[in-house]
Amino acid sequence: MSPKIPAMRNSAVCRALPVLAFVLVAGTVFISCGGSKSNVTGPSATVSDLVGSWGGLFQIQETDWCSQITWTPPTQSGATVTGPLEFLLVRAKGTAAVTPSSSDISVALNFPNGFIAAPGCSITASAPGKADANNLEVDNFPLQWPAACNSSGGLFSGPRTSGTASFFLKKGVSPPRC
Repeated sequence: MSPKIPAMRNSAVCRALPVLAFVLVAGTVFISCGGSKSNVTGPSATVSDLVGSWGGLFQIQETDWCSQITWTPPTQSGATVTGPLEFLLVRAKGTAAVTPSSSDISVALNFPNGFIAAPGCSITASAPGKADANNLEVDNFPLQWPAACNSSGGLFSGPRTSGTASFFLKKGVSPPRC
């Protein structure tokens, strides 16, 4: 099964999927378009399930901005697992903290000032999501960022200072391409 990220329906990735599907007929297509079926199918993740290396994609729904991401949580404090989250597209590093509960997860992101070359650009956000032992996903992740993130050396161009993101991670795999 593959995660369904509604924001990708009209993206360049989805327009290229027929070609990719032809090439990957015998393999598993990691990205799919349309629908809202979750790739999280097993029991909810525990703290011990979250330890390890994860790879995936992060996309801002209102734009074509997409980046491969990696997350390797090395620390645990109580019921929260925290570790570096890296956007490979722009070599930006921050942290992601994930707290599992009996039915879902809480995800908090922190990209402090200086995480990219644009002074004054920082992003913090939190949202609920879902995870099992091998998949983690958040749909409709609200983001806000200062205009400094749109400057030279920043993440985005134009006047936008907010957006909604979707991201997913799979345990033990390298991130797929956007």
